[in-house]
Amino acid sequence: MSAPRAGLFGALGSIPTFEALRYREFRLLWLGWGGTGMALWMDQVSRGWLMYQLTDSALQLGLVRLIQALPFLLMSPIAGALADRYDRKMQMVWAQALDGTQYLLLTGLIFTGQVAPWHVYATAFASAAVQAFQQPPRQSLVSESVPAANLTNAIGLTSIAWNVSRSLGPALAGALIAAWGTGAAFLGQAALLAAATVWVLQLQPALRFHDGTSRPRRPSFLAANVEALRFIRRSETGWFWCWHRCLPCRS
Repeated sequence: MSAPRAGLFGALGSIPTFEALRYREFRLLWLGWGGTGMALWMDQVSRGWLMYQLTDSALQLGLVRLIQALPFLLMSPIAGALADRYDRKMQMVWAQALDGTQYLLLTGLIFTGQVAPWHVYATAFASAAVQAFQQPPRQSLVSESVPAANLTNAIGLTSIAWNVSRSLGPALAGALIAAWGTGAAFLGQAALLAAATVWVLQLQPALRFHDGTSRPRRPSFLAANVEALRFIRRSETGWFWCWHRCLPCRS
């Protein structure tokens, strides 16, 4: 599964800090993670700016963030259970495609002058709902995209991509809004998700790096989610995980 060492990624892979980039499947996941991360962090600026333009209301700006937080909190356990049972690659593809589609829809409404506050609310909820289904399969596939010896490096590089996008995404959104308006920022987000979807589609149907052991027998879908909620309720670590994964809560 490793690619030839030619080119930029080949050169980076020869450096110990970036050794996980030698593996094609991880490179695709890593690029997709950067693209979706940029789109997510751009949304924090562009959606808030759009709502404030439409309503001039700090209250409605806060309500948008609340609406975005709810799907993450409610649907993340379901998304994780689905990632354990079904095709993770296609779960990411569908989630990213639907997210990009709603960005395009909002872009069209802005450019035609038909956008209204309820459009911002509706697309905020829809976007957060599908975003909740992107992260569990992607995080699971990281461990299958590199040998066990490179897993720590792969996790570190994933964290770097996320934090770089956290810095660059809002700056890019602000630049696009200043130059061409809010619609351009949403169009940029749609383009980033389209690129991320193309990268994910190139993943092999089944990744090969694993420890060779069979997976343990999984509980039913309902039982798995009940157990996850019990863990969150009784564990400080569980509450920290929920807060850490909920992007709108931290913005």
